[in-house]
This record gives sequence, structure tokens and C-alpha cells, in this order.
Amino acid sequence: MNPYDYIFIGASISNLLASTFIKNKQILIIEKDNYIGGAWRVDSDNYKNIDLVGHLIVPTNDIIGNKIIDFFKNINLKLDYIDKNDFLFETESYRSNGKYGTPIIAKHGWTDFYDKIYTFVKQFNNIKIITNTEILKINCQKENIILNSENTNFFCNKLVIPMYCNINKIYYNDTFL
Repeated sequence: MNPYDYIFIGASISNLLASTFIKNKQILIIEKDNYIGGAWRVDSDNYKNIDLVGHLIVPTNDIIGNKIIDFFKNINLKLDYIDKNDFLFETESYRSNGKYGTPIIAKHGWTDFYDKIYTFVKQFNNIKIITNTEILKINCQKENIILNSENTNFFCNKLVIPMYCNINKIYYNDTFL
């Protein structure tokens, strides 16, 4: 048994990017679907080159927004603040959870955004991504964490679970929480 240092549940854009900040550790990202990218993905071969999603990145404020734009420049991604005059729909309802900055959009579309992030993550030799693997049970034990899928058991020291994860799969020492 060779445990991973970290396992991330889900190959969302945030998990993909977060994994790149962990240095000198073995990381596994497990995605239950065939496609990675979470809600950002384009999961149809028929439409893979069409920007089907129109996500906005809404920062807390424009100072944070500038940091986000600068970060993505490092991986050859061009982001920019939106011009409300270019939108057919309203752009104010995004303001929630303390997000008051100007929304940011990918200059060359979200398909380009996703593709460049995936290419960036693949450069890291310590990160492995697997797809089509749903985690059925998470058992936290004193020594390590065991994740069970239909065909494989995975072991790790630390687990990153997204806030939208179904928590009815989590056990502590084989006791349902």
C-alpha cells in the first residue's frame, strides 16, 4: 500500500489549480465523470469547440480581481473585466456572498480557459488524474483515509472534499458519521 499524500475528490477547475500549489507530495485527483472541469466542462464531443458556458469569475473586490487576472497570465490565459454593454443579459445578480468586484471573463472563451488549465496541470509529475471513478465510501481512520470505489481502494494522508460533496459516504473507523 503506497498512500497518496493528498487525494482531491472531483476534477473541478478549483481542485485542479489547488493541487498545483502543493509541492513535493503525491497527489491523486479522482473524477466520477468522463470529463474533467466540474461545472466548467464541455462534456459533449459535438460541442467541444463551442463555448457553452458563460461563467463569470466574481472576485470579492477589484484588488483581488487584479490578482486573479495576474495569476492566470502566468499560464498564458487572458482574462479581463467584463464590459456590461457587451452583455445581452443582466450582470448584477451575481453579487452574493460578499462578492462586490467587477466580474471577470475569459478573453478567448471558457473552452480555451479550461484547455489551458488542464495543460498546465498535466505538467506536474506529482499529480495524477483519473476519471470514471466514483468514490462510494470514505473511511477516515487514525493512520490514514481509505476511499473505496467499485474496483479500487485508494489510501491517502489528507483528503480534499468539495463543499458540494455528498457527505453520506463518510465514515470514521467504519462508523457512519
